[in-house]
Amino acid sequence: MILDPLFEQIQDSHEQYPFFCTAPSVFNPNECQKIIDMHKHASVIKHEKSADDKTKIRFTEVYWLFPDDNTRWVYEKLTRLVKKVNTDVFKYELDGVPFKIQLTRYVTGGIHNWHCDVGPKETSRRKISLSVQLTDPVQYEGGKLSLMTNNGVKEGSSDQGDASIFGSWVMHKVDELSSGERWSLVAWVTGNPFK
Repeated sequence: MILDPLFEQIQDSHEQYPFFCTAPSVFNPNECQKIIDMHKHASVIKHEKSADDKTKIRFTEVYWLFPDDNTRWVYEKLTRLVKKVNTDVFKYELDGVPFKIQLTRYVTGGIHNWHCDVGPKETSRRKISLSVQLTDPVQYEGGKLSLMTNNGVKEGSSDQGDASIFGSWVMHKVDELSSGERWSLVAWVTGNPFK
């Protein structure tokens, strides 16, 4: 099923209640690099959290991209994508935009263990999460995006420019990076609580 000339759906096999889909080539390699370079104008937030001496929960660097003249094209493309995917796949009641965009950098040892994107306060309204792979996968090892579904663990796309889109309540993780550097763009779309 074609979502848009740019976006092709790959739906989970549970047809009645899809868990995630993939939109290939949302951004081309040049656009991916432009997005990565936007981190130079943002402040870094380091997330380093462990359960104990042996169990890493999250080791990443995060940069927030706010809507402005430089990021408008990114927000516009993601807005179009989310509207189309929500219409064709999820059918959630959403607030729309603006939503928050986060650049995440993983270096060797970087990880984000099993979690969901719904939590307390403002994160309780998250309904759709999306993760766009910005780095060519030949530039790193490890760092696979995995999602937990009723049909077992599924892998998100690691192709540069592809977006993995899923319900914010879906448990997911990024495996530890064994070498190189991996950049992703992450965003969440909110809506009223499920009824």
